[in-house]
Amino acid sequence: MVDLDKIYEILGLQDHQNSRKVLGLKITSINTPALSSLSEIAICIETHYLDQIQTTQAQVILTTATLAPKISLIRSDLHLIIAKDGRQALYQLLRLFGTSIQTQGSIHHTAVIAQTSYIHPTAIIGPFCVIEDHCEIGEACYLQASVYLAQAVKLKSSVHIYPHAYLGERTEVGHHVVIGPNAIIGMHGFGIDSQGRLPHLGKTVIGDHSEISGLTAIDRATLGVTSIGKGVQIDT
Repeated sequence: MVDLDKIYEILGLQDHQNSRKVLGLKITSINTPALSSLSEIAICIETHYLDQIQTTQAQVILTTATLAPKISLIRSDLHLIIAKDGRQALYQLLRLFGTSIQTQGSIHHTAVIAQTSYIHPTAIIGPFCVIEDHCEIGEACYLQASVYLAQAVKLKSSVHIYPHAYLGERTEVGHHVVIGPNAIIGMHGFGIDSQGRLPHLGKTVIGDHSEISGLTAIDRATLGVTSIGKGVQIDT
């Protein structure tokens, strides 16, 4: 839950309305006007949402300077947050409410974690996860059920890994990375010769703010690094 004044701060706006009628309101999420509850901000940045204003349960509307007068004609009792750029404000709120706020970490009792690995106190380790030796799990990381980390995997802060993903040995993952379910990152590749499969002594590095979708496979290098840059999105 987020205070309304914090919403204004995040959006870089000042409250130009008398907000005493919503003083102390805790915002839990955002939604369309038709589906919003009392504790949600209704998003009305496009004209086709105006038809939903009359019946909305929301007390607070995010809108634009163009649409604000029209909303006030329909419902004068609503508190309007008037954004300079409605779509950019929407994106900021999506990021705010789409990211779980973690204050205390936890490790599920079924998780198997090597004693030589480090887990930050704010990290959350889900059921049946396996973390091998010499791994480092950073601040606010979230490993959902059955994630497997091989030896010496390093996760920086706010990494979210969905169920059944596998990260091979020496894989390094940057800040604010999302790895989808059943992804396989940093496993050995297909280098072979007449004697069979060659050892892969390299590693895989995922850059900050990247997103790897479910069922994606990224092999580690034979030597050196398989590198995924910052802000990359990979889909299957």
